[in-house]
Amino acid sequence: MNGLSSLLDFHKISNPTWQGRGLKSQIDDIWVSSNILLDIDTPDLIIATGISDSDH
Repeated sequence: MNGLSSLLDFHKISNPTWQGRGLKSQIDDIWVSSNILLDIDTPDLIIATGISDSDH
């Protein structure tokens, strides 16, 4: 995809990035230039319940 790589794919992260109302999905991702892919740490997925109490 235009020289961009998904951090979730690169680091083989398959956990959902969103969940709510009994549903789960991997709707959030970070796309970076393949040139700097190795310079970026593995993303941490944090359950945000209680931070904003929003499902958006």
